[in-house]
Amino acid sequence: MSSMSKLKKLLNLAIFLGTFSSASVWALPGEDDFVMVGDATEVLDFGLGLYETGMYKQAMAQFESVLLEDPANDRANYLMGLSHMGLDAAAEAIPFFERALSRNNFMYAAREQLGLALLKSGDAEAAEKHLGTLSRQQARCGDACD
Repeated sequence: MSSMSKLKKLLNLAIFLGTFSSASVWALPGEDDFVMVGDATEVLDFGLGLYETGMYKQAMAQFESVLLEDPANDRANYLMGLSHMGLDAAAEAIPFFERALSRNNFMYAAREQLGLALLKSGDAEAAEKHLGTLSRQQARCGDACD
């Protein structure tokens, strides 16, 4: 299934479910290039849908559009980092996870992914530090951690 077929299927489902109220999708030159225009939550949700179908580069275009407006958006940074991890680009993911954590120090998923990205990039010492911090934070909050 082509990327555009996946996109159309995803959009039809989103429209059917009423997920996107004021958003629209703009196609850019090239079969796989498109960007959604709407509020940040809708664009990030759309990008997450693309990410979950393995369309990492297309998802990154959505996250980048949010980051252009709000470079400190912790969710957009986290999702951009996840997309880089999906493309096996751990080193490129690191700064996005770090930015997400600089805005929200208790974003546990970002800290876990940062530790994994550091480990995959060969920095076991830094990975151990972040994963140790994660372990201590989760010990303090118990089941309340997300």
